[in-house]
Amino acid sequence: MQLKKELTRNIGQAIDTVEKTLMVDSLIYNEVVFLKSRYYNSKTAHAKGVIKDEDYRVLLNQDMQYLIDLIDKVGENDLDLDTVETYFADHGIEFVGPDNKEAQETPLAFGASAPILVKEEGASRNLADFKWMEENPFYLESFDSTAHKAPVFQNYQEELWSGKIGNGYYQLENRVDEIAVRYHYLSLNGLDMTLLPTTVEVKINTAGDSPGATCGLIFCFNHETRYYYAFIVGNDGEYKLWLRGEGGYKTIISGRSNLLTPGRFNKIGVIKSGHLIYLFINDNYLRRVEDTTLSSGDSGIIALGKGQFLFCLLYTSPSPRDRG
Repeated sequence: MQLKKELTRNIGQAIDTVEKTLMVDSLIYNEVVFLKSRYYNSKTAHAKGVIKDEDYRVLLNQDMQYLIDLIDKVGENDLDLDTVETYFADHGIEFVGPDNKEAQETPLAFGASAPILVKEEGASRNLADFKWMEENPFYLESFDSTAHKAPVFQNYQEELWSGKIGNGYYQLENRVDEIAVRYHYLSLNGLDMTLLPTTVEVKINTAGDSPGATCGLIFCFNHETRYYYAFIVGNDGEYKLWLRGEGGYKTIISGRSNLLTPGRFNKIGVIKSGHLIYLFINDNYLRRVEDTTLSSGDSGIIALGKGQFLFCLLYTSPSPRDRG
């Protein structure tokens, strides 16, 4: 089928309608659920002023086009076409019935088309000049308990760690073990997240007896080996980039930066381009590091030590665009 319209104010209801009429084992069911998560997270971020009006309109157009592309892939056995046709007709969206073509290859989740990928060193764009706030999120997790979210972020209570989501934050807490580590990683429908710049805002609350408590991002996470890089910061202004690999934990670089504000939320970001790793703090370029150990994998969040660790607005950007 083909649906033709750039945008509807009721995009959320449109996604809900399609989701409710789909068979659970449909080719596109999981992608519609992911699209719903993206829509509600973007809506929350816009309401909080994180995403500007013009950028929000771009995201809504992308969401509608992606929904149209998904519906175009399935036949009458997967979707209640009558219900969908009635909804879109009521909202002024042109509906042309199914063409029964065979489903194409599943598109990438969270976007109407594949993102522009990071270019290797030597491209015309200097990655040190990457402007995080100018990029429309490819995926955004706002940690709003009222919206759909990545299933990896759940409320739980274990012997050492607890997790809690809501009010725009994800909270990890450990009051027992000073050397304990906990991480959660995203898996975006099989996409290699190394190709996407990733950022999160972090804050650490400690009782004063855990000066070594740190938290931040993991990237290039390998599901089988559990190897990954971690870019972490602490309340003392220190940052570290380290590797968990075959030989255990290895610090690649460490230092202190006045870009960090202790006791406040700090935004940290990572861009991986080939064998180069670009590090950012509060939208400012920090430094570039070369390491060839890991080349691909997922991204996520990590906390180390005793304390309460808050994470806010975890998102991946489309890869840097050339600006000439």
